[in-house]
Amino acid sequence: MNQGEIYNKILNYVWGDTNASPPPVSEVQHIRDMINHVRTKIQQDYNYWFMRNEFTINAQDGIISYSLPDDFKEIISCRVREDDHYSQPLRLIDEREKTAIESSKPTNGYPVQAFIDGANIMIYPPPEGDKEILLDYYRILPSYWGNLWPQIEDGPCKFLPFAIIYEVVSDLKAKRGETTEANFYYRKAQIEIEQTQNEDFARRQSPQVIF
Repeated sequence: MNQGEIYNKILNYVWGDTNASPPPVSEVQHIRDMINHVRTKIQQDYNYWFMRNEFTINAQDGIISYSLPDDFKEIISCRVREDDHYSQPLRLIDEREKTAIESSKPTNGYPVQAFIDGANIMIYPPPEGDKEILLDYYRILPSYWGNLWPQIEDGPCKFLPFAIIYEVVSDLKAKRGETTEANFYYRKAQIEIEQTQNEDFARRQSPQVIF
């Protein structure tokens, strides 16, 4: 289901026959913004299988800090490539440990720890020689207008589109003062989200998609 189809279903739930009773022009952009807002919020609230991604960091000799990808949400693991295999995941450290390490002025060596400050990842000790580091992480897919989940072969197709539809309908009903219906559609949205989380759990139990 693409965003245009989601948009049309929302209009149908709120205004019925849109040829006879079209939505106000002022609502068109609001509805589109809400579709993208709910879509992003759903991803912020839970790490789904289709949000997982990989990013290669080309670490340079003696350099500690590297930019995270623009769509970064949360780290899963970070490993150093060694010929035809990868190291054990680097241990994530907190601010206190980071400060202690930097105070000791570490010399170059083999990276074993990492710190994330929100925009950058820092690796310790600084790499001795150039290293390829694989970052496994959850991403937030960007908002746009088109197919709901672009560039995902195994994205959701059953439940999340209706979660978006029902939550946007709930918002519009609340704006119209239709509190009972607003609450009804909000509950329906939560049911669809729960169904998607159940699907996520089931996929992670499959031998083919164990993460």
